[in-house]
Amino acid sequence: MPRRTADAPAAVAEHLEQSRSLHRIAGEVGHIGGWTFDLDERQLIWSDEVLTLLEHPVTDDVEVDAIAACRPADRVALAAAIEACRTDGTSFDLEVEVATRTGRWLRARIVAEPQHDADGTVRRIIGAFQDISELHAAREAARAAGERLALTLDRVSDGLCVLSNDLEVTYVNARAAAALQAPIERLLGRPLWEGAGVRWPELSGACREAVDERVTLVLPEVEVAALSAWIEVRVDPTDHGLAVSFHDVTRQRAAREALQRREVVLADQAALLDTATDAIVVRDLEHRITYWNRSAERLYGWSADEAIGRSIRDLLHPEDPSAFDAAQASLLAEDAWAGVLTPRRRDGGEVIIEARLTLVRDPGGRPRSVLAIATDVTEQRRMEHQLARAQRLQAVGTLAGGLAHDLRNVLTPVLMSLELLRDGETDPLRLEVLETVERNTRRGTDIVAQVLSFARGVDGRRVEVAIEPLLHELAGLVQQTFPPDIELRVLTSPGVGAVRGDPTQIHQILVNLLLNARDAMPDGGQIELRASEVTMPGGGRSREHPLAPGPYVRLEVEDTGQGMPREISDRIFEPFFTTKTAGDGTGLGLSTAHTIVASHDGDIAVDSRPGEGTTFTVHLPAARTTRPAPRPARPPDAEARGSGEVVLLVDDEPLVRRLACRTLERAGYAVLEAGDGVAALEVIDDPDARIDLLLTDLLMPRIGGRELVFRLRAARPAVPVLISSGLPPANGGAEVPGSTWLSKPFTAADLLRQVQVALGTDLGPRAASAARQPDSDGSVNR
Repeated sequence: MPRRTADAPAAVAEHLEQSRSLHRIAGEVGHIGGWTFDLDERQLIWSDEVLTLLEHPVTDDVEVDAIAACRPADRVALAAAIEACRTDGTSFDLEVEVATRTGRWLRARIVAEPQHDADGTVRRIIGAFQDISELHAAREAARAAGERLALTLDRVSDGLCVLSNDLEVTYVNARAAAALQAPIERLLGRPLWEGAGVRWPELSGACREAVDERVTLVLPEVEVAALSAWIEVRVDPTDHGLAVSFHDVTRQRAAREALQRREVVLADQAALLDTATDAIVVRDLEHRITYWNRSAERLYGWSADEAIGRSIRDLLHPEDPSAFDAAQASLLAEDAWAGVLTPRRRDGGEVIIEARLTLVRDPGGRPRSVLAIATDVTEQRRMEHQLARAQRLQAVGTLAGGLAHDLRNVLTPVLMSLELLRDGETDPLRLEVLETVERNTRRGTDIVAQVLSFARGVDGRRVEVAIEPLLHELAGLVQQTFPPDIELRVLTSPGVGAVRGDPTQIHQILVNLLLNARDAMPDGGQIELRASEVTMPGGGRSREHPLAPGPYVRLEVEDTGQGMPREISDRIFEPFFTTKTAGDGTGLGLSTAHTIVASHDGDIAVDSRPGEGTTFTVHLPAARTTRPAPRPARPPDAEARGSGEVVLLVDDEPLVRRLACRTLERAGYAVLEAGDGVAALEVIDDPDARIDLLLTDLLMPRIGGRELVFRLRAARPAVPVLISSGLPPANGGAEVPGSTWLSKPFTAADLLRQVQVALGTDLGPRAASAARQPDSDGSVNR
C-alpha cells in the first residue's frame, strides 16, 4: 500500500494527531518506526524510520506493501491480525520475516492497536515496526547453546540442580531428576523438596543453611531405588543461589561394604583397588597407614612400602594439621565425613583432594579403622580459579578499552590547542610550560596506547624500532623509579640494528623483564641489559614458537637476584602463575611478554638457578631494510596548505570539531561542519554542495562513520575519505577499505598532513578523475 500525505488543509490537524500517536508507539518498542492505517480513507502512512529499515527512499510517494513483502506463512498471519484488529478491535504483536527493497530478509516485530471514534467504531489502526534481526539471531544462538549445554549435562554421570537464592529450581538435568524421582517439569520453578517424588528432609535444611551461611555442605549417602544406586549430595553456594550435585558413590560404597564384611582384609582385594583412579588409603585409629593403593602412590608420591606404618597425619599434613584434625573429629562423631583437604606431596607440592572418610567397625560395632577415598581435583580447582580471574580481567579489559577510546577524544583538543597557543609565542617561560604540557600529554597518549593494547590484544603497528635509543630510554626510567641500591648497566654491541615491531609492545617486554629483575633483588644488586645481533640457524629455545633462520637482535636481561628452582622456571611464562603473595602480582607480566614476543615471530627463554641470578633472553627478527632518514619537519603553513578545497568535517565532539575546523580554515581550506552522520547526509544529499574531502569520526550516535562512508560512496564515489578515530586501524578501520586513517589524539600538523595524503596533494598533482567531481550542471567543483 502507498505512503501518502494529506493534500487538503483540513487534514493537517488529523495528520499531527497521527504523528503524535506514531511517536508514542515507536517509543514503546524502542524508537524504531511507526505506521498508521486510516480504514475510511484506506490510507497507510509509514514513518521515515520504517522506510529506512526496508531500504526504501524516504519520499512521500513511495509505495510499500508490507504484507506482500512477508514470507507466505507470515503474510497470512499478518493479514488475519489486521482484519481482526479492524473488525473486533483486537491489538496484535507479531514477529514476521520481511523482504527489503534489495531482497534482504529481516526479522521484524509488528505491533498494532485500534483507535475508535465516539461510537466505538474502529477508524484507524496505529502501530510500530521494529527490526529485531540481531535480537532474533542472539535468541537462536542462546537457545542452541543452551540445548548443547543441556545435552552435555544430561550425559554426565552426576546429577546437577541449580537453585536461586529463593531456593527455587532454575535448572535440573536428567540424572538429578531421576535421583529425585520426579519429572523435570514438576521440579522447575519451585523448591527442590516440594517437587521431588521422594521425601528428603535433610536436603531442605542443607539448602537453607548453605544459602544463609554461604557454606558448602555434603549430605550422607542415600539409596535411590529407581537408579539402583547410592547418591551423595553436595550443596555449594554460588553468586546467584546454590548448585546441588548428586554424586553416584555406589562403587565406593560397595568397596567399603566389602571391606567391612571381610574385616578389612585388603590383601585379598589389593589388585582390584589398585585399578581405581581414586587414591584409597586405610589407617587405624592411631592414624597409622595399613593400606595404600597405586593411585595413592601416583597422587602423593610415596610408594606403599614407604607409606605403610607411618602416621598419615605427619606424612600428608605436617605443617597445618588443623583441617585433618577437624575431619577426624567429625568422622568419629558421625561415622563419615566428606570435604576438601590440601595435603602435601612428597616433592613438597600441594594437591587439592575431595576426600570421603568412613569409620569401619568390627562385627561387635567397635571402631576399627578408617577408609579414605580421595579424588584429585587440583587441576579442576586451578582451572576454575583461572576462569574466574580471566572473567574479571575481561571485564577490566572491556572497561579499559572504552576509557582509552574516550581519553583519546579528550587528549585530541589538548594537543591541537597547544599548537594554537604556541603559534606566535616568543616568551621562553611560556614556551617551556607549553613544551611540558605537550610532553606529558604525549606521555598520556602512550599510556592510552598501552591500555588499548591490553584491552584489545597484542596486535599493533609494525615499524622499524631502533634498539639502542630504546635501551637508553629504559635506563633513564630505571634510574628514576628503581631503588638506589639497584645498579643498571646497558651494553650494546657496535652497530646493533633495528627490529620490526610495535614500539610500545617492545617497550612493554623489556619493562616487564626489568620489573621481574627488580623484584628478584629485594636487597639490591646489579642488572645488565645487553643487545647484540646474531644469525640464528633456526629453531631457537622455544618449542612452541621455533625461530626461522636469519638475522636477529638478541636482548638479554641478567640480574644477580635470588634465582629460581627448575620447577618454577619451567612455569614462569604460564598465565596467572606467580610466586608473589596474593594481591602483589597477577601472574600476567611474563606471560604477556611471552605472547608479545611470539606475535613478533621471536623467542624468549629463561636461565636461572637458586642463588645464581636469572637471565632472560629475547630474540626478535632484525629489520631487513635500512630505516630511511626522517624528512626534516616543516611548519604546517609552509608544507600543508590548502587551495580552497571543501572539507566536510563530521565529529560529535564539539571541541574537537571546532579546533579542527579552525586549523583547516587557517591552512586555506573551506569547511562544512556536521555534528553527526545525519547532519552530514543532508550535506551529501544536497546536489549544490561541493565536497572535496570527507573527514569523519568513526564512532558517532545514530549514523556512525562507517555507514556514512558507504552512503557517501554510493552518492559521490570520487570524494576521498579521511577517518578519524581513537581506535587503532586494525580494530576500527578494517571495514572501511580505501580510506586514509588519522589516529586520535592528533596534532594540527598530523591533521593537515593526513588531509594532504587523503587529497593526494602531498604526492604531486592528482589525476583529474580522482580529484574532481562534476556538479549537476556538468561543471567541475574544483
